[in-house]
Amino acid sequence: MQAQYTRLRDIAIATGLIVAVLAVYGQTLSFEYLNYDDNLYVTGCAHTKGGLSWDSVGWAFMTGTASNWHPLTWLSFMLDISVFGETPGPMHAVNVLLHAVNGVLLFLLLRAMTGAVGRSAFVAALFALHPLHIESVAWIAERKDVLSTCFWFLTTLAYVRYVRRPGLARYGLVLLAYALGLLTKPMLVTLPATLLLLDIWPLGRWGGMGYGVWGMGFATPQFLTPKPQTPYPIPHLFLEKAPLFVLAVASSVATVIAQYGGKSMTTLDVLPVAQRVANAALVYVQYLLMMVWPSHLAPFYPHPGPSISYLLAGFCALLLVAVTIAVFAGLRRWPYLAVGWLWYLGTLLPVIGIVQVGAQAMADRYTYVPLIGVFIVIAWGCHDLAAAKRVAGLDWALSGVSVLIVLVFGVVSIVQTQYWHDSTSLFRHALRVTRNNHLAHKNLGVALADKKRPKEAMEEYLKAVKIKPNDPDLYYNMGNAMDDLKRPDDAVKNYLKAIEISPEHVNSLYNLANTYARLERYDDAATQYKKTLERDPNHSGALVNMGNTMAMTKRLDEAAYYYQRALQIEPNNQESLANLGNVFAEQGKTDEALAYYRKAIQNDPRDTQSYANMARTLIATGRTAEAIQALETVIRLNPSDTGARQSLNKLRGLATPTSTPAK
Repeated sequence: MQAQYTRLRDIAIATGLIVAVLAVYGQTLSFEYLNYDDNLYVTGCAHTKGGLSWDSVGWAFMTGTASNWHPLTWLSFMLDISVFGETPGPMHAVNVLLHAVNGVLLFLLLRAMTGAVGRSAFVAALFALHPLHIESVAWIAERKDVLSTCFWFLTTLAYVRYVRRPGLARYGLVLLAYALGLLTKPMLVTLPATLLLLDIWPLGRWGGMGYGVWGMGFATPQFLTPKPQTPYPIPHLFLEKAPLFVLAVASSVATVIAQYGGKSMTTLDVLPVAQRVANAALVYVQYLLMMVWPSHLAPFYPHPGPSISYLLAGFCALLLVAVTIAVFAGLRRWPYLAVGWLWYLGTLLPVIGIVQVGAQAMADRYTYVPLIGVFIVIAWGCHDLAAAKRVAGLDWALSGVSVLIVLVFGVVSIVQTQYWHDSTSLFRHALRVTRNNHLAHKNLGVALADKKRPKEAMEEYLKAVKIKPNDPDLYYNMGNAMDDLKRPDDAVKNYLKAIEISPEHVNSLYNLANTYARLERYDDAATQYKKTLERDPNHSGALVNMGNTMAMTKRLDEAAYYYQRALQIEPNNQESLANLGNVFAEQGKTDEALAYYRKAIQNDPRDTQSYANMARTLIATGRTAEAIQALETVIRLNPSDTGARQSLNKLRGLATPTSTPAK
């Protein structure tokens, strides 16, 4: 009877967590893609948009795109595309479901290790509903957060199961879950250290501290039934996790290589060590303040750089040291204080900015796992404090306050999540709550440009340039806006400025070449296309447009070469198929021309231009009947094509001797 009650209670709590997550994040199913990394991971990634295939799987394991090596994250996006197509709603739904699963797994994990149902539920509810976690859930590109954390909890559950009854197979399951997590996001490199913390409390394997799963006196799931055992020697606990640390080191090396290759690591001459350390101290404290009072949340917080307050940073560092000394002083009596605090400090370490990746000072998403440690400190600390006071009704008051806190955070999250609906809403909000935020101005400008509002976009770009004058992306964006405003000379100036700042800026090189081509400066266009291809030999757009440029200057052999290279990369590139047919037709290579026209038509049965070009080639070779069929198809697809209709009438006059000649 007791077991049935326990099971129903756990199911009820798990269901409540899922319902709460859906109540907050269900709105994201109608949200759009953002121009902030969603384009990098999904909308602008041909491999992702192609869905799952053997080629895409191989690419996912080999690429360092996005300055990270996380193949399972790529594969999850590809799977979404294969199953649901390219609409953003299902991708948002997957993120929400993963977050709900994570909340349930966290509850089950704490419940299994400690037997404390109420405290475990409170921590899980804070995790599920805290506004600082919105970024990890509402942002499609942060799939890596929710997916990797799912593997984090599965790894820890497998570890607790192994602790209960050690065995090679059970340890193998720990290794497997951990490896899968690392393939999703390198943030899991600190997980082995958290297992050592759990050995202290609540597992009680380290010097007998904590409750331990040995004789907790609580009802636990069957697979975690306590088994009395003497605590292990400390060296054994470290040696036991050596394979996990080896995996963590390997993942760290792969990540550094990917970030170095992606040029996303900020160098010491740009951000000196003193500024990094000072910002780290500030941010450790700032996250705690934001946990208590989650306001002015934004997707990007500019790094203060040389304007950082070293005095305030020193105060924060002293505060962190004082708290650390205090929790260690109470280690044997309240081990959860040290475990929770070290969990917070340690899991934040890879993203605290000592190794700076990107231009942000901090990010809400970085707290997704670390705040669990602080939530544990709060839940168990308040419980023990209430128990020590022995005041009648204090337990009920504490429960009421806990529920109220969760409800307040839930309501704040509902409101805050709405800002993530689209790029315009998100970055307008970011500009309201932050200062000197060049990225928010830049991305708002891109969002406005996407809505065909280039004048407003330019206003945002100019504000961003005042804050960060050496950002090549800004000049590239301004070049695009000038192009949209039909001011090609100004577009050229901005592209050239972007290239001056960053000679490797492929997008600027490519768009500069396109602008030159539209200005009929074909030699200049060819020069820039070649520079683009030197930096990205597989840039299909540059290959096709280089072919077009060669064709316009009657360098037909070179045009054919570039079209064929483009087709090696994208066999179904419609422009290359059709234009290669045109080149061969102009060279008098009729059979080759007709073959490529047919390929173009097979690839796009509504390509009336390829039908018309094929008809001209057929007429030139005297194959009138086939030409008539091609022109009839053109007219069927586009009845307003008077040129095709005139050509057809003329052909029919030639093909039917009894017909009346056209006047």
